[in-house]
Amino acid sequence: MNAYLIIIIKNLYRECLAFATEPVFASLDNLLGNHDGLSEAVVKHLKDHNMFDVEIKYGLLQVSLDL
Repeated sequence: MNAYLIIIIKNLYRECLAFATEPVFASLDNLLGNHDGLSEAVVKHLKDHNMFDVEIKYGLLQVSLDL
């Protein structure tokens, strides 16, 4: 599991923790063209999606930290 996907945001009580995760839009496999099992509406949305440079750089940083 990627350590950066789950981040402790606040210790509410001594016995309880609250977690926040990054929103997941699609898998890398889906963005690279594997659309098996996806509806046509989702496939159209994926084809129209362009990743920002910062998204690519942050994704590569996460992968490099996990290696």
